[in-house]
Formats: sequence, C-alpha cells, structure tokens
Amino acid sequence: MRAGDRGGAAALVNPLRAAWGLPPISFPGPLAADLRIMAEERSRELFLTGERLATLRRYLKDGVDLFPAGTGGTATCFPVPQQELDTNPNAR
Repeated sequence: MRAGDRGGAAALVNPLRAAWGLPPISFPGPLAADLRIMAEERSRELFLTGERLATLRRYLKDGVDLFPAGTGGTATCFPVPQQELDTNPNAR
C-alpha cells in the first residue's frame, strides 16, 4: 500500500474477504483513506492476535490516528466489570 501498489493490496485482501462472505474492495486513495480501510481489514483478520498496539503505531507513523485524542473507540472484546471500575483508583 505504501509503495503505491493498491491493486496488490486488494489482491491480498479480497480472497480473505471472500472467505468471510464479504464483497471485494478497492483502495481508491489517498493513502490516509486507504490505510483506514486496511486497518479495518486487519482488525477483522487479526482479531485477538496481539497485533493492535503495533498496528496503531504503524498507522500513526503515516499520520493516520485511528483513535483521536479522547476516544478509545467502541470495539470492546472484554468489558471491564463495573465493580473493577468502582474499586480501582486508576480506572477512568
């Protein structure tokens, strides 16, 4: 993607999308928009593999902030129990 081979990136992603029963996608540009699309694809394919922090850092190097300041997104794998939020002084 960063080398400008959007077709090659689509060729890697689309067979995986087909396996999930999703339609093919393309990367129309600019790079920041394409990286956001790729981030969504990676989140689907690499779910719970421990890749999130490295991926966020990689995108930040390109100026793409997937979680702007003050937001943590809405994707939660394991919600923190309310009791933990109430009793942990470091929570919130």
